[in-house]
Amino acid sequence: MGFKAVRVTRQTMRLDRVGEDNRILDAWWEETTFVVVSPTAEGFRKLRVPIEKLPVLQGLSKGDREAFEIDEDGTFIYWPSGDIHLGWEQFECAVDETAHLKAKQQTEGFNKAYSAAIEALRKKRSLRQSDIEGLTPRQVGRIESGQCRATLSALRKLAKAHNMSVSQYMEELSRCL
Repeated sequence: MGFKAVRVTRQTMRLDRVGEDNRILDAWWEETTFVVVSPTAEGFRKLRVPIEKLPVLQGLSKGDREAFEIDEDGTFIYWPSGDIHLGWEQFECAVDETAHLKAKQQTEGFNKAYSAAIEALRKKRSLRQSDIEGLTPRQVGRIESGQCRATLSALRKLAKAHNMSVSQYMEELSRCL
């Protein structure tokens, strides 16, 4: 009885957020298909996601896959044994090619803007690619062209070359974006 009361409370709390996009109301396994439900103004949306479309969960045992928790706000589903968090958008991208392409375009757009901001900030400070200690000019070029993302290690080196802390550097980058 206690479990059902908690579940009803969580579902009621999430139903209060119907106007918010992509909240997860409920989820369950049907054999090897994960079913996720989200409330909408028109009713409910249900996604049926085969395990093959969720490679991050394939390494978990059946018991560990079934031991998930839905965030109380319905923002994500969490698998503690694998420290895995997945939100509605990730499930949607797994089964909807259009959603996948849209997310990929948004990511690529952000990566291009982020890379351009790194380059703009470097040039604004009159630094050459070879002035970034610990990174080769080729590595800096790859980051600035968007061929690879700046790791935390690279960000530390870029920040140091700009005589900033990482948080100051990130703040400057956000202004360039």
